[in-house]
Amino acid sequence: MKVRRGTATSGSVLIFTMWILVCLTLISLGFGHRVRLETKATAYTVANTQAFYKAETALYEKAIELIGAAEKDDAETAQTGDDEEETEEWEVRCTVIAEEGKVNVNLAPEEMIRNLEPIRGSIARALLRKRLGDDLKAGGGDDMKFRLLEELLIVEEIEPEEWYGDEEDERGIRDLFTVYGDGKIDLNSALPEVIEAIPGLDRRIADDILAFRAGPDAVVGTEDDHTWESFDKFKASLKLSQDKIAPITKYCKLGSDYHTITVAARRSGSRATARITAVMRKTYNAFEIVSWRES
Repeated sequence: MKVRRGTATSGSVLIFTMWILVCLTLISLGFGHRVRLETKATAYTVANTQAFYKAETALYEKAIELIGAAEKDDAETAQTGDDEEETEEWEVRCTVIAEEGKVNVNLAPEEMIRNLEPIRGSIARALLRKRLGDDLKAGGGDDMKFRLLEELLIVEEIEPEEWYGDEEDERGIRDLFTVYGDGKIDLNSALPEVIEAIPGLDRRIADDILAFRAGPDAVVGTEDDHTWESFDKFKASLKLSQDKIAPITKYCKLGSDYHTITVAARRSGSRATARITAVMRKTYNAFEIVSWRES
């Protein structure tokens, strides 16, 4: 049986056309998928950028709030704590930590470091050796100054569990030390472990300081917390004699010039989150950003 030439040619053309249509369909599907991916990526980038500027704005607002409190000598304004803002559009969380409520790893006296309960013993000795340098003499030419707190991790005795601590029972080294400030402890924000490490301070006085700061509800970090504006008010509130207050005036002060402000912002319904951590140095009517990290 003979097949007509025209019929065979038409069949070839039909098959070729179908292949072209299949290829075009695949190209179209691939192009459409790429467009959708790029659209999602663009939307995520826009959301992430918006979240960053929202976080940045919240951070500067908190810095200005701290300056305003300093100008007013507002003892009721907390130097540490968490703030949350949640609206239909945004979720913003802000944490403020007074750096001078911690022990200055570069300037604190040896006795204070040795008194810190969580690091007593080998860790305290290793840290002090690293600080003194190879000649193990204070004021020697090779004394080490830690510029960032994370540099403490070069001390071999500091393991991850000591660095991070136990969130439920015990603070870690990163929570107890700072590299900022003049070395004096801010009594308005000092951690219990730090207050108890002050050389020569009676344990009863340390307990009284913490109890007074906690306020009537005996819970630190609530609205009824107390702070002090002057050592005269501090002395009067705790009814201390001059000899009892001597360690306080030697090693402590009231107020912190350095604060770490951490802000996380996320638009509702989006996974794009911006996080900024900045260390701010506060002056009477201005502030200086001394450290800035974004993630």
